[in-house]
Amino acid sequence: MSIRLGTPTRLLIVVGIIGLVQLANYQVRAMLKPAEVVLPDWNLDELPLALDGWEGEVSELDERLFRRIGADAVADRMYENRQGDAVSAHTALFKDFDEAIVVHLPSRCYRAAGWEQRDVEKRNLDVEGLPPITIEVSTWQREGQRVKVLFWYQLGNHTVLGRYDLSQARMALAGNEVWPAMVKVMLQTKADQKQAAELRLFDVARQIRRWLDEQSGSADPTPTDAASEGTAEEHDG
Repeated sequence: MSIRLGTPTRLLIVVGIIGLVQLANYQVRAMLKPAEVVLPDWNLDELPLALDGWEGEVSELDERLFRRIGADAVADRMYENRQGDAVSAHTALFKDFDEAIVVHLPSRCYRAAGWEQRDVEKRNLDVEGLPPITIEVSTWQREGQRVKVLFWYQLGNHTVLGRYDLSQARMALAGNEVWPAMVKVMLQTKADQKQAAELRLFDVARQIRRWLDEQSGSADPTPTDAASEGTAEEHDG
């Protein structure tokens, strides 16, 4: 025996279903939003000027690329080795994760400054005694100049390269009342020779990652945290 429902009843059922879906979405969003984000008890300004094989100085880097607006703390360095090769290092802390990823993702900043992306790939950053994390390396060109860029974000124990990784990290942290601030590390060097440029970037990146690990004293990021390919939107801005 079939039951026929009148139009008003069907409308009420549809409205009820929509309401339940919206309530579920609200609960999920609330769960994935921290009650409080705290800055670490160490300061980015403590990032050493002297690294193994590198001498650095505090430097005001290109504001179009190394944006400060929206970050809760920023430290910029310009490192140079004995051969005169330079690597700029931009580190920042964010309480607003969406601000960090949507506004300050390197691909957005470089495109907005007139750079054209020539290539991009995900690589492992290996540091002795620590598990590898996934970072992104890209090449950019503008007016005959080429640069190589290496970056990653870190949220607690999770490495983040885009919005998909951020959603995964949020799900892992869901339920915690207090969340850590997100750390951003972005390095740039002249792309004169691919291998030489990458060696410079990876050398400085390893030392900064080890320093961050020593400051935080927290569990190491797992090697699978940013292993997914993500979407083109994450890299294209």
